[in-house]
Amino acid sequence: MVEKIKQLVGYGEPVARYDEIMSGLYGSVRKRNDIFHFMIIAVEILLLAGLLVSGTDSYKLISAILYVVMMALTIGVFLLERHLTGQVEEEIESYYQLEACFLVIFLIWGGAVTVFDQMRGTGMAIFYFVLFIAAWISMMKPWKTMVIFTAGFLILNMILPGNTSNNFIYGLAAVIIASSLAAGIWHTRIDGKLAELTVAGHYAEIEKKNDALNVQAHLDILTGLGNRFEYEHVIGELMLNANGPIACIYIDANGLHELNNHLGHDAGDEMLRTIGKVILQYFALEESFRIGGDEFVVLCQSSDEMFLEERISAIKRDVEEFNYSVSAGLDYSNYATETEKVIQTAENRMREDKLAFYAGPGAERQKRALNEALEKVLTKKKDTDRFLTVIEPIYKGVYFVDLDTDTVRDVFMTDEFRGFLEKSDNKFSVALQEFSKRMIRKAYFPRIQTLCNYDELREKLEKDKVVKLTYDQMDGYTIRLRIYPVEKTQEEAECTLWIFDEDN
Repeated sequence: MVEKIKQLVGYGEPVARYDEIMSGLYGSVRKRNDIFHFMIIAVEILLLAGLLVSGTDSYKLISAILYVVMMALTIGVFLLERHLTGQVEEEIESYYQLEACFLVIFLIWGGAVTVFDQMRGTGMAIFYFVLFIAAWISMMKPWKTMVIFTAGFLILNMILPGNTSNNFIYGLAAVIIASSLAAGIWHTRIDGKLAELTVAGHYAEIEKKNDALNVQAHLDILTGLGNRFEYEHVIGELMLNANGPIACIYIDANGLHELNNHLGHDAGDEMLRTIGKVILQYFALEESFRIGGDEFVVLCQSSDEMFLEERISAIKRDVEEFNYSVSAGLDYSNYATETEKVIQTAENRMREDKLAFYAGPGAERQKRALNEALEKVLTKKKDTDRFLTVIEPIYKGVYFVDLDTDTVRDVFMTDEFRGFLEKSDNKFSVALQEFSKRMIRKAYFPRIQTLCNYDELREKLEKDKVVKLTYDQMDGYTIRLRIYPVEKTQEEAECTLWIFDEDN
């Protein structure tokens, strides 16, 4: 029951996305409050006119002065708010604070006018008017509005001359109704905007996924070039709508099948990715396609044969720097309507280039390179097996941790820690803390948490070059942890080496 009341008055746990909601409501609240400011000014003018028509006395004169003061304050607040554009969060917050101050001043003014009206025997109409206007325009949390309304009512009743029990009862009823009205309006606005933001968020997420699906539908996932679907679409567009020349460069990766057989499909995929990257260095994405397993096509509106030949030579040269090889064929026409014919001719010339490659020394060089790469892989596997056999009982973990991304590349990882890493979405610091909660004695856990603060860890590594920690596990083993900075590279800007082993 208590929690329900707290929720109704907006006290306690903050409303989800409250700042975002208030920012979203800013525009509509400002328009609405501007209307009420003008309405307040209009009412003040009418009341002032009524006083002047009915004659003057000292009480009426004071009331008239109060009306003029309130009009001036309302106009001043309105003009001051003109300088707040709402473009930044600070200005939006300033607007709500200014409106809250205006509401308090409005209530004080209403109380002062009511006092003088009571002296003239005209009742508490102004107080009720002010109270309900304030309830309608308030964007403070309901409990704050209730406190202000109640405090204003109590102070008014203490100073009100000739106050009666009826005034007190009616005034208290007005405070309760106005507070309830303010709470209801506040919840309606907040809940409505939250629902709007939620729907907008879902819609944006759907749009984002649609965009991603649209990209995937047109791009080859492995290389990032246009896929066959996009390739065929572009051909149709060129033949129907394009004017001027068209050129095709047909490229085929040499030895993909042999590479897959020697080193596995991961090595073959790396070859294809490399060729795709090289092509994008010389041609735009919208011109470049991977249309099959090892086939690439460039379609560009050019007839500069020398320029295109130079680009083909550059692509071949750059690919060879990675110990790969491609065959290529070129054809062009002054008429884009001949695109299909140009592609067929370029493909035939690529096949001629491929036959020449396998008939010449290129094929032998590629075979030697593949054999050397295979020997390196076998050697590495032998070394890894030896490492696991000889020092697995001593080492409890050896990892390269990227402090920028909190990702890990393991040299040696226990199955137990791998389970924690998978559950933590491959975030090393999260996995290490969860592992520590279960496996090490509680006294050491704060020190593990400190190491997971990478900003502090960077400072320690810069100062001491190596960070060391010895701790006891629940199973009785004493573990020594050493963290080293690793020489920076382009791939791993903030890489560190973490070594866990038994402290004998």
